[in-house]
Amino acid sequence: ALLEASFQEDTLERGDITVGTVLAVDSQGLIVGVGSHRDGFVSRKDIERLGLEPEDYELGAEVDVTIVRMEDDEGNLVLSVSQARQSEDWKLAEELMEKESEWEGEVADANRGGLIMLFGHLRGFVPASHVADLPRGLNEDDRKAYLQRYVGKNILVKVIEVNRKRRRLVFSQRDALRDNREARKEDLLDELKEGEVRKGVVSGLRDFGAFVDLGGIDGLLHVTDM
Repeated sequence: ALLEASFQEDTLERGDITVGTVLAVDSQGLIVGVGSHRDGFVSRKDIERLGLEPEDYELGAEVDVTIVRMEDDEGNLVLSVSQARQSEDWKLAEELMEKESEWEGEVADANRGGLIMLFGHLRGFVPASHVADLPRGLNEDDRKAYLQRYVGKNILVKVIEVNRKRRRLVFSQRDALRDNREARKEDLLDELKEGEVRKGVVSGLRDFGAFVDLGGIDGLLHVTDM
């Protein structure tokens, strides 16, 4: 009966998140007890991803850990405290995508492929094709230079892909601004009155006139009225 009970308790699998107890602390990392009769190892490198050190943990303390590998080359159970912490961020990203909500965050870096944003303890990506107002026809160097302007700035984005297994978190600035612009457009339509004088920004030129952005709506200024 005890043997069968132990099998039922020890049902942990790779990728599971569970609560463990810190059994030992040294300069290399932590020994954490999980399940019924298993101890696992959390490396110092994994702990440092959270900006912490092994010495920051106390013996007997409970910690959330993710099962990274059931056995390493030496037969040890490999655990991660950083991935467990990231699980909450994955959940939040999934909620934002499900609700189609917007999120504002800082651009941490840029490359020729797009923008990199920090989302809690995760790294998200905005593909260049989803960066708003990115000029077309730029060569790789010019595109990278253009995207570098965003580094250190906050931008509004929407979550368009969440894939935990592939560790893919993809954002779209274009979709966020489009939705935001549509909302402003509806508000502006309610505000505008015939005969009003407004200031706008020229957004396009054609032979028959100019398009003027009034802050959410593009209006046509016909050439005969110039």
